[in-house]
Parts: sequence; C-alpha cells; structure tokens
Amino acid sequence: MTALWRAARSGERLAMSSGRQLLDLVYVDDVVDAYIAAADALRTAGRDSCTTGYRPARRCA
Repeated sequence: MTALWRAARSGERLAMSSGRQLLDLVYVDDVVDAYIAAADALRTAGRDSCTTGYRPARRCA
C-alpha cells in the first residue's frame, strides 16, 4: 500500500501486474477476534460454566 500511496501523491505511474494473482485481504481486528474466540473455546471445551458472583461454577442449574 505504501507504493500505491506514494504514486498517488507524486503523480508517477505505478507499475502493476497483470491482475491474475489472488489476494486475500482481511482486517487485523477480525484476525484478533478469531484468535480470542478460538482461545476461549479451547479453554472452556468440555466444561459447562456460568458465572455466579465472581467465580465460574462447574455446572449451571
């Protein structure tokens, strides 16, 4: 993106490819959210838990 920004500001021509390559763009926030969700799922896998006061309970009624 730096090369694109520099070319846009200076007015110089930007060398580009044929456009046949594939780019998977993703927001960093989405990747972070996915890692956090995966970590939470692994931490609580196989356990029922709910919050009662300040400690997680083993079983929810």
